[in-house]
Parts: sequence; structure tokens; C-alpha cells
Amino acid sequence: MKSVVLKGYGWLHSKLVGGVRRLPVSSRTFGPPKGLIPDMREWISEYQAANPAAECWYRKVRDAVVIQRQPPRSLAEIPPVFQDEQTVQQPETFVASIPGARLFSHSGVIIAPDDRAFEQSCCWKSFFFTQDIEFNTLRRRSKPTRLAGSYMTLISRHSSSYYHWFTECLTRLAIAASLPPLPILLQDGLRDWQRESLALLGVDDARLVQLPRGCYEVDQLYFPSFPAYATFTTDWTFSAADWTLLSLRKKFCGNRSAIKDKRLYVSRQGAAHRRIINEEAIMGALEREGFLIVDANPLSVAEKISLFGDAATIVSAHSAGLTHTLFAPAGTVVVEALDPFHLMGGLYYQMAAALGQDYWYLFAENQAWKSARPRNDFRENPRWPFQTGANGVSRKGYDDLSIPIDVLLRTIEAAETAARGQNRLR
Repeated sequence: MKSVVLKGYGWLHSKLVGGVRRLPVSSRTFGPPKGLIPDMREWISEYQAANPAAECWYRKVRDAVVIQRQPPRSLAEIPPVFQDEQTVQQPETFVASIPGARLFSHSGVIIAPDDRAFEQSCCWKSFFFTQDIEFNTLRRRSKPTRLAGSYMTLISRHSSSYYHWFTECLTRLAIAASLPPLPILLQDGLRDWQRESLALLGVDDARLVQLPRGCYEVDQLYFPSFPAYATFTTDWTFSAADWTLLSLRKKFCGNRSAIKDKRLYVSRQGAAHRRIINEEAIMGALEREGFLIVDANPLSVAEKISLFGDAATIVSAHSAGLTHTLFAPAGTVVVEALDPFHLMGGLYYQMAAALGQDYWYLFAENQAWKSARPRNDFRENPRWPFQTGANGVSRKGYDDLSIPIDVLLRTIEAAETAARGQNRLR
């Protein structure tokens, strides 16, 4: 009965939103923005023609490019999702200047003066807009607070996430390199590691403007584009433009080389989800092999750069801790233990490939799928990542895992042997 009610409400809400969008009432007063603008360059060209005195421009930084990846390596066969991701389309990167723009501080979505939202201002693009409450609300969430002056935005919906901060926010500083040192709009509640990462990249703290959740209107907004846009096929994937990752590593680390015997295992002890239930045994086995067990959480960004910046081998289950491979040099061996049912789009395969690292993977055992009864009644949650929970058993991408130690050790040995054969480790 509950599902019938929810489905009926969703249908009614969708009809009401569609009707309100057609009303001659601005979203500043009531309801949602009037629609989507799929191409920012095309809109700017039309706006310039109609408003020649306004500062409104689009500047290309790098062309769109198709990247052909070397396949990931494993003792197992390559899963289909990684076959799909060996060829990736990275979008044209650009900076745009938009007069009189409104911006949602929670998501970074930008509303143009004509009351439509720029699709390219959201890193998940149209797939996300179908779910976005700020784009579909019937409440007055689009009524803006005025901010006089000119600003640059680095806001992404998941700015507070470690991986997303580096790949969706900091990478955009390279795209915005031609801009003057403007005030930077960011989500409220910046953490110490976010401030430190910006400082290490030469961004003065005085430039940071933290916005509580809401809608804001500025005189002039400068938008450095996202270096990638998430797609949702077999699973969601996000492949940041190689040159932005390389630029970020260069600024953080300079030129560093891997030290042959520096081998790191990134622990998930204390994690709230995606726990490794046999991690004590794994850490014992790896310590006997000469690995340093790392809990990166209490470290400063500078300490993480020092730790990972010359690592020869980095091993971890899929986690934000693998974001630190961004600091590791070309030739570093990266070994990732994956949930076989929720591969998370090969994020670190893409990052390692961009940075010239040797990526290997193995499959862990998903404990939720193992315990599901009856097995043929198990269903994934089709609405992930917007909801979690499926059949009361699995939370896609969040399930506890068990890593087969023998397979892990054999994978590490094979990966390091291959790297030595290519003279990648000193």
C-alpha cells in the first residue's frame, strides 16, 4: 500500500511541477526554475547578442578528448564495467562568466538570468536533475540572498567528500588558472583538510566565502567547468580529465620518485561502512611482507603527501583512502580490493591510468550477498545512489567485505613483479 501511495504522490508532484514551470511566475517568487540549459556556450552566445553591454563570455581551456586506457590487470578476468571504461570521453574544459547568476550553495547548480538552470553546473548533469529537490521543488527555495560583487564557484554537491573534493573541486583550480584571484564560493562548514589543501595550492584563506544552505545571487559569477561528468550505465563513473589530475599532483608534490621498499596498506579500521571483516588477519599478513599499515584519517594533508608521495605500492579496499594515490608518482603499483557486485565505476582505475600508475584489482566477498536468503529473491536497489537499502539486505557500495588473503598476496606479487620487469621500481 505504501508503495502505491508513494508512486501516486510522485506522479502528482511531477505533474504539478511541470504545470508550475509553465506559469509566468519567476522561481524567485515560487516554484522551480523554468527548465534546463544543456549547452552553456550556446546560451552565452545568445545572451551576448541580446545584451552586448553585459560581461558574458565562454573561454575554452582544453578540447574534448577520447582517452584509450590500458586495461586494468588482475589474476581474474576483466569485468564488463572495466571493459567499458577503457575508452573514456573527457569533456571540453572551459571558464564562463555569467552576469546576474543565482547559485544553490548545496549543489552548486547555477540559474541563468532567464530562470533556467545550467545542466553543466551539476557534475551529474541530467541524470541528477530528475531527482534534485532544489530543481523540482514547489517551495520558495529559489528566492535568492544578494551578494554584491564578482565571485568564482568551486561548489559541487559532494564537496564535503574527500574523493569528490579533490576530483570535482580542486581540479577546477587548474581550469580557472587564467582568472584573477577572485573570492571563491564554497559550501558552509569547510573542514581543516579542505582549508589546508587550498593553502597548499596557494589559495589565500581570505578568498574563501562559505555559504550556508540556500540560494544566492551575485553580480558576476565565474564558472570553471567540471573536468568530467558522471555517467550512469552499468554503474556510475567519473573520469576527471587527465591533465587536471597531473596538474594537481605537480602542485602538491613536485617531482618525486617511488622508493622501492615503501609499501603501504590503507586500513579501514573504525570505518562505519564497507568494513573489512578479516582486516586484522590481512594486516598481520601484510606486515610480515614488509607493508606499513596506514590510518590516514588523523594525518594532515601535508603528512599524507609526504607518506604517499614516494610510495612504490599502495593496497586498499575501495575507499576514499585511495584518493591518496593522487600524491603517488608514476609507476606506483595500486592494488584495489573490489566489491564484485558494486564496482563503483572504476574510479581509482581511471585515476591510476591518468597518473601513469600500474593498477591491479581483486574481488572481495560481499557479506550481504553471501547471507541473502533466498538468493534468487535478492534485488539491487535501482535508485542508488539516491536511496540506500535493497530488500533489507544490501546497501549498494556500503556492504561489509571479506578479502581473500591468498589472492591478495598473489596479486601484489604479480603486480610488483610486472612493475620490476618494466623497470618501474627502483
